[in-house]
Amino acid sequence: MVRLVLTGLIFPVCLMLVGCGDSATPVGEKKETSGKVTLKGQPLSGVKLVLQPLGDGAEAYAVTGQDGAFKTSATPGQYAWYFDAKDGTPASAAALRKVPEDFRSGKMDRKVSVGGGDLNIDVK
Repeated sequence: MVRLVLTGLIFPVCLMLVGCGDSATPVGEKKETSGKVTLKGQPLSGVKLVLQPLGDGAEAYAVTGQDGAFKTSATPGQYAWYFDAKDGTPASAAALRKVPEDFRSGKMDRKVSVGGGDLNIDVK
């Protein structure tokens, strides 16, 4: 009898706990983010875009294509951003030299909001 009463109390409480929370966006879940990087309005190709989290999360990276387009996955939140060479090749170093030096390191005042969807950056 006591067992039946305890089971009758514990089971509904467990069901209520399982139902709590937002299962649509689990904490720390990465979202696909894509966009385009331009330099003075022209596509910036062959560089690595680095997204450095300003809170929880991990850095995200993407290499820009010929049209400046990129695609990556990142935890939603605020990020500082900068550019780096995509690899150690001369072509990669040449592409990075097109980028003004100020954009080759993360600055906390240069922020973007990542939450999935398009992220377009124009370097001036």
